[in-house]
Amino acid sequence: MFYFFISSKIILTIAASYLISQTSPWLVPIFLLFIAIDLIDSKVMGSDYRPYDSFFDRTFAYVCFFTFLIISPAVYPAIIYIASFAVRDFFLAGLIQNTKNYSARSNFLDRGTMLITAIFFSLQAGGIVPLDSPNVSLFCFLLAGLILCQGIDKAQRVKRVDRANRVDRVKKALG
Repeated sequence: MFYFFISSKIILTIAASYLISQTSPWLVPIFLLFIAIDLIDSKVMGSDYRPYDSFFDRTFAYVCFFTFLIISPAVYPAIIYIASFAVRDFFLAGLIQNTKNYSARSNFLDRGTMLITAIFFSLQAGGIVPLDSPNVSLFCFLLAGLILCQGIDKAQRVKRVDRANRVDRVKKALG
């Protein structure tokens, strides 16, 4: 199963990158398939698989983002939420690395934010939603705010789990 999920994510990453370079509306089903596989693999593989899952999820996202930024004639306003996503990941990765806490579970805000971002990005990169208009710009700013709020919420949960783990270690050491 491990190899199935990883190879599926690699193949879908390549397919998504190609479809982004072609501005193809077929990008949306690839994103939906990736999301479905991601949901299934997180349930089937469990928490020991989480670092691999996160790595290949981020690889998919950043390959798609960079492909879009390279081929897209209009980078603004999408760069706003792409940059927010990168900033969020940078700080969360640092926090997770410092706490060594890879077990903070995703909640509805995490999943909802990533789903909205993925669908909107695939619609933009697939040429279904215009790259730039006043409404698109406004939505990009709102999406960036949502991504940053989700990152703050996730950081608080990582810290909370880290504190609980430290308390448990102290109790075991004393007890």
